[in-house]
Amino acid sequence: MSSDTPSEPQIAPVSYRTPSQGTRKRAATSGGRVRSALAAIRNLETLLRSPRVGTKVLRELRPELPATFDELRKAFAEDATSEGDEALRAFVSVRAAEVEDALAKLPARELDARARLALERVVARVAVELDAAGELLDMVSRVRSDTPTDLSATAVGRASLELAFGLRPRREMHVRVDLPELDAVVAVDARVVAQVVAMAAAFATAAPENAGRADDPAGNFVFRARAGEAEATFTVAPALAADAALPTKSARVLALIEPSLVIVREVAASMGGRFELASGSVTLALPRVAR
Repeated sequence: MSSDTPSEPQIAPVSYRTPSQGTRKRAATSGGRVRSALAAIRNLETLLRSPRVGTKVLRELRPELPATFDELRKAFAEDATSEGDEALRAFVSVRAAEVEDALAKLPARELDARARLALERVVARVAVELDAAGELLDMVSRVRSDTPTDLSATAVGRASLELAFGLRPRREMHVRVDLPELDAVVAVDARVVAQVVAMAAAFATAAPENAGRADDPAGNFVFRARAGEAEATFTVAPALAADAALPTKSARVLALIEPSLVIVREVAASMGGRFELASGSVTLALPRVAR
């Protein structure tokens, strides 16, 4: 006999492979090499900005940098198995070569102001791009090596804004926050979700549809979480008139580089979810954990 009572939604169980101790160790080692290399590049940028540091000092520093860039390339090549891994490895290799080539052309004489500024601009730009690459690598390493935790979708949304304050390179934007109490539970590393949400903010603000939406303390964008039958969604989108009463908070926006989209989509897929761009809105959808 049929019944008019709706059946309970069927939520597929989410399964994750428990990372091995070796995977965690490789991720930690790789992250340490990247941080050391990026620190050396930022130090070079600082020296270039100082008028007291002459060309002779820069030339003396030059022999130390090949090892730095070799370590950086090794860190990004290690365990590179996906399309995103390869895109990130190639990007880092090209950017490192830009700085190497610029330093190789240092003249024997003192740099004039124009040549020094040109070198400084190359190093400053590459430093930001490599910082962004480092954040992407960290996100990939975490999703592959960390054990996810069951958290409510609401808690994940709140943590996404709070944990993002440690990300780099980044800028801030103001968002209206729509995080109702949701009964959905997702299995995630909250830090990874914070990184993905900061990427979502970057893609939303960079979308052609949002070209006229400058950041505003009142919040021209909204960050909202919702729960469906089988998944929870976290969206950064243009704020609507109906969002005017929502509270406003600062959010982090990560720098975008060429491999950003393929990497963040692979990370979302690793969590059993998806990362979607549509009409100026960006959404991370994650599967609900069966209860």
